[in-house]
Amino acid sequence: KIRLFDEDKELELVGISIGGGTIEITELNTFKLKLSGENPAILVVHNDVFGIISFVSTVLAKHEINIGHMEVSRKEKGQMALMVIEVDQKIQGDVMKEIEGLENVSQVIRMVE
Repeated sequence: KIRLFDEDKELELVGISIGGGTIEITELNTFKLKLSGENPAILVVHNDVFGIISFVSTVLAKHEINIGHMEVSRKEKGQMALMVIEVDQKIQGDVMKEIEGLENVSQVIRMVE
């Protein structure tokens, strides 16, 4: 378990060793997930509202970023939710800012570069 924080944000990661020096992230701020770290990835914390998955994927498509794997989970219907998106190439800062600027997105975290 690793806890990271700055002035206004806190992040708690839980991971496991899967052998050969490789780890897998299994939890982020109590959200269950499976993130290998083999590909660039972003985590999008958002409100569970209609269309938000489409809005985020539209931004990625506009910048020709291909999604290799995606998981979506939520605490409760209509509450906080998390998208874990693994992609084929590094996501640039301008794309991150565009996703962060979407309505109902509260945080975007780049996990692997």
